Amino acid sequence: MLKKNKMPMGLISKKDLLCIIFIILLCLIFFSKVILNPTKMISPSYDLLSAYSPWKFFIHQSYQQYKQIPLWYNQIFSGIPLLGSHSGAVMMFYPANILFLIFTPEKVFGWLFIFHTILAGVTTYLFLRIKKISEIGASIGAISFMFSGVLVSKIFVGHLTNMIVISLVPCVFLSLELLFKKKNMRNALFFGIMLALQYHASMIQYFFYSCFVLLIYTSFFLINDFIKRKNKSDTIKLISYLTVSLVLFLGLTAIHLLPAIEYSQYTTRNVGKSYEFSVQDSFEPRKLITFVLPNFFGTPATNTDWGGGDYWEVSTYFGVLTLVLSLLGIFFSKNKTRLIYILLILFSLLVALGRFTPFYSLVYNFIPGFNFFRIPASILFVYVFSMVVLAGYGADYIRSKFDNISNKQFFEMFCKLLIVFGFITLITTPMIHNQSKLLQNKGWQMLKQSEISDSPSAKPDAFYHDKINKIIDQIIFGIAKLGALVLLIGILFTARLKQKLTQPAFLIILFGILIADLWVFGMPLIWQNDTSALFAKTDLVEFLEKDTSLFRVLDTSNYLPHWYSARYNLNLITGYDPFILHYYVELTNLIGNYSGYSPTELPMQEDPNFDLDTINNFKVLDMLSVKYLISDTKINHSRLKLVYNNSDYTYLRPYGGKEYIQKNDSLFVYENTKSLPFAYVVSDIKVIPSKEETLVELNKLEYDSKETVILNKGPGLVNLSDGFKDALIEFYSPNKIIVSVNLTNPGLLVLSEIWYPGWKAYDNGMPIQVYKANHALRSVYLHQGNHTVEFIYEPTSYKIGKTISLITVLGLLLVFVRKKLSFQGF
Repeated sequence: MLKKNKMPMGLISKKDLLCIIFIILLCLIFFSKVILNPTKMISPSYDLLSAYSPWKFFIHQSYQQYKQIPLWYNQIFSGIPLLGSHSGAVMMFYPANILFLIFTPEKVFGWLFIFHTILAGVTTYLFLRIKKISEIGASIGAISFMFSGVLVSKIFVGHLTNMIVISLVPCVFLSLELLFKKKNMRNALFFGIMLALQYHASMIQYFFYSCFVLLIYTSFFLINDFIKRKNKSDTIKLISYLTVSLVLFLGLTAIHLLPAIEYSQYTTRNVGKSYEFSVQDSFEPRKLITFVLPNFFGTPATNTDWGGGDYWEVSTYFGVLTLVLSLLGIFFSKNKTRLIYILLILFSLLVALGRFTPFYSLVYNFIPGFNFFRIPASILFVYVFSMVVLAGYGADYIRSKFDNISNKQFFEMFCKLLIVFGFITLITTPMIHNQSKLLQNKGWQMLKQSEISDSPSAKPDAFYHDKINKIIDQIIFGIAKLGALVLLIGILFTARLKQKLTQPAFLIILFGILIADLWVFGMPLIWQNDTSALFAKTDLVEFLEKDTSLFRVLDTSNYLPHWYSARYNLNLITGYDPFILHYYVELTNLIGNYSGYSPTELPMQEDPNFDLDTINNFKVLDMLSVKYLISDTKINHSRLKLVYNNSDYTYLRPYGGKEYIQKNDSLFVYENTKSLPFAYVVSDIKVIPSKEETLVELNKLEYDSKETVILNKGPGLVNLSDGFKDALIEFYSPNKIIVSVNLTNPGLLVLSEIWYPGWKAYDNGMPIQVYKANHALRSVYLHQGNHTVEFIYEPTSYKIGKTISLITVLGLLLVFVRKKLSFQGF
């Protein structure tokens, strides 16, 4: 009875415990340079630098200053919700987010990557053991998954939440399998909790794919269970417990799910997702070669990517040995449950191929959800996990053949094929090496025929010559490594069959091959750097810090990248986020008539079209309180005043891969002399319900944003005669703004802050309505007299969701206490 109450820990034997310790030790060795250099930041480039770092630093600083979790990010895009965002960098309610409140993000990133790599390995091992795979097979599967390309490549690029969701896949499958095996309330709750954790990691596309394959997996089990059992009550019981898991999931995620549903109605991702959008970065059939030659198309570790698309979206490598074992598991294992993993492999590969197969058009048109996302190749983690499970079956199949000498003929033939393939591959390597010069010329021709060399951001010829040589060397090394590994595996299996090796020696060499292969691939992708230079306070930052007023900045030359905003408390009208408020994009598009931009993208600092020369509508900049414009060219304009100039401005920028470059350019900082303050009162209201007509009016030359404000609906009275008047901002924080103003006549108080339904306003403590002004801003109507207006971000969706989640957590605690008390009583 006691052992039953210790599930799943009751399944772990001493041998299992040793295997788990071995898996953890391997992970710690793999990340040793990260552990030994705790002051350096892991993966200090790409998304970890430009997205996760500023978001997490903003959350850390806001919590330290105001002792509350910020729900609104006021330093990019003139303000954007943190609450309900599925951008990935937020993961507001994932338990690990607590670490970011206490520690700076540079420290936490490494901890989380290490922890979730260990989690992926340990839970994969436990899942395979529950599937009755041996300790050896489970260990091979665990090591293969945690050091596979789908996880390690995400670490390189800094896709923290992507990596977290993938690392939780075996944990979710483990909890579901436990429920299949023992249908009780505890396992139902465990499954619901794991699903909620995966959702709270905030990478919605990966979560969606994970849930969809879980649905396929569960349907397969239910159908199989229903056919096999004469008593159908057990199947009905399982469905009931799955319903409990779903209800628990909804309860635990309501705090984020309800605000996310609200947010989705206002983002650019809710605007026209075409088939062409959805199939962006499909997995190209030619990249199937990366299953065995992972760096054939280059690697960001050496800045040699050349095959198109993102390396980290298509990287699937999990080792040659594991691939061989997976194929054995597919074709020769007698375990019938392998069929579901074969089905998942086929499904994930067909989806990943996207535009290259008609299959994706079917899921796009007929399965809700697939049309919300791009990069179909993102689903490849399902292929990797399924192949790893099959490798476990394959490992156990080989073990059975080694123990049964009468069945050794097949393996002798199989091993001979491996030896022949490995030998042929090895002897072709010198032949390919002899053609290096020809390959170099071919590479240079391909480069010149591409758009890269004609790009404004093209790098010097010497850079590309060096990279082409490295690419060729990597391909030759990869082919040689593949041949050597296959040859060695064939010889190893043959030696074991002929009993030339003892079991311990065989296993040592087997795991040595697996680990060496994966570490040669993965270790170059684990990197660190001292980020002090990247976050260094530049002359430009020092100049802007001298102005203690509230203002925003438009940078047209990427001198002030996004990761500087939170670190130095700078407010930008641009930024980086895959989910942007669509009406803000529509407003800012008026600045330079950017009507041709995709609705999912806002022109960013590094976009060459978002230039000072193309600004046609300064009035939008005025109403967004843009006081400073930054450029790399000198501009003459009546409203612009040159306030800072540096002809030899020095700054550091990522150069691709692990490389950085120090740049020196001219810097010009202009003051917009007609910029409006963050809070002001206007004298005239124009009500225009139509969005299109509002944008047309805002774009007219005669429109004066200082005199007139456009509302989509009016406050019902129009006796405004005080004219323009500044208002005093007494308190300014992410979740709360306090404004005071004295009016002799009624007026409309306007903030250069973005309207969103979660913002509430209180005039002298009494709630008042918040209007959308000038298509995207926040405003309130005030009567004459003294006013202290509090703007507080408190969405109703959040309040309701928080209440539901708190009740759910309390219910879980009560269940836990009750079970504990009944166990002690027993």
